[in-house]
Amino acid sequence: CSNKFNDNKTFYMGIDWGSGTEKDYAVIVIMNADKQMVDIRYFNDKSVEETIAIIKDMYDKYKPVKVTVEQNSIGKIYGDVLSRTIGKPNVRFFNTTNDTKNKIINQLQLAIQKHEIQLLDDVELKVQFSSYEVQLTPTGKTTFNATKAAHDDIVMATAICLDSISSKSGTLDLVFI
Repeated sequence: CSNKFNDNKTFYMGIDWGSGTEKDYAVIVIMNADKQMVDIRYFNDKSVEETIAIIKDMYDKYKPVKVTVEQNSIGKIYGDVLSRTIGKPNVRFFNTTNDTKNKIINQLQLAIQKHEIQLLDDVELKVQFSSYEVQLTPTGKTTFNATKAAHDDIVMATAICLDSISSKSGTLDLVFI
């Protein structure tokens, strides 16, 4: 973790929408092409309009080449509003399923292990990454989640953002560990 990063001007944005209930955060992560996190915003007390305004301000500041947003649940509604605000060609929707989540979390885990990614030195980020775990279901599937009473919003936004950088097209790259 570091708050110093390269002067790379190519940016990517990843968004995990939050409902604002039970401390569920909306998280916006900005990374440069060197896979260094350069900005993060998280909150659970904003309206849809305020959330979109914050994202628009970050979009205008960094001018990301790709914006990837979670589309599950409220994400589709928020994503559609964001698409109209900043322009559809710049927004990529990410559908979180157990399979796609496993792919992007494995990708994030590998990037961390290989020291290919740099995260900001942020207390809440460290808390969420520290409380993230893998579990094996009775059917033998792997699931990734935060421990009970913890949240994974920052982890997911980071994984979504990293996938924006790693995916050269609209498809996900498979990474198995």
